[in-house]
This record gives sequence, structure tokens and C-alpha cells, in this order.
Amino acid sequence: MTEEHMQPAPLAQHLDQAVVTAEIAKALRTTLFSSTLSVAPRQVNELASQLAQHFYAFYDSRDQAAAMRQGAELARAGVGSRSALAMTEAVRRSARLHANPLAELPDLAGAFCNALLEGFMEARGQMLLEVQERTHRAYLAAQQSGAG
Repeated sequence: MTEEHMQPAPLAQHLDQAVVTAEIAKALRTTLFSSTLSVAPRQVNELASQLAQHFYAFYDSRDQAAAMRQGAELARAGVGSRSALAMTEAVRRSARLHANPLAELPDLAGAFCNALLEGFMEARGQMLLEVQERTHRAYLAAQQSGAG
């Protein structure tokens, strides 16, 4: 097989997924109570594991849409902006620290994190819009009941 047709070595050969998961969990724990949204402490390891799994899948697939969906899931799970930023920085840092045999790893981590954050921001924006719409409807209903 020629070099250009060779598949990249699995990321797990160079970067232990448990290490990445632990770094993400640590980042999430340090920011857990920094926003108005809430993630139960018991969810930290599960969310960290899911994010690490998605990063490893992204390494193989380069699927930006899947990374965006994962970002949206984090938003719906109650992860705050500060936590999302800290979690993605943990992914980027792990990639930088272990990039020696994988020169493209920091760039791939950046692409994954950017897509994830884009999905996160879009979902957060949609969630805020839905809250505003519900609040507006409640305000109008209260106004009508007060006038009648």
C-alpha cells in the first residue's frame, strides 16, 4: 500500500483515552458551578467520557457535523459556556502534549473543538430563544387575563 493510501494509526495508540477523559473531567469539575446552568456532579465523568469518545471518533471520521451535534448535546445537558470552553481546552492541551508522533493532532483537535463549540453556541442560542418565546407568551397571557 502506498503511503498516500495508508490510514492513520488509531489515536488510542498514541494518546490514552482515559487520560483525555480525566483531563476533560477535571476541567468540567473546576467550572461546574460557574454558570447558571447546572450539571450534577455525578454526570461529570459521563460527560467527559462522551466528549473523549467523540474526539476519538472525529480523529477517524473528520465528521464536523457529528462534533457539532455533540456540542449541542452538551448545551442541552446543561453545560455552561465556561465549562464548554474549559473542556475543549483540555482536549486541545492533551493534543498538544501528545502530538510528537502525530503532527496533525493539534490541528485536528482544533477543528473538533471549533465544530463542537459552534454546535454548542447554536443550541444555546436556540434554547435562549425558546425561553424568550415562552416568557413572552406568558406575559401576553397575564396581560390579557389582567385586562379581562
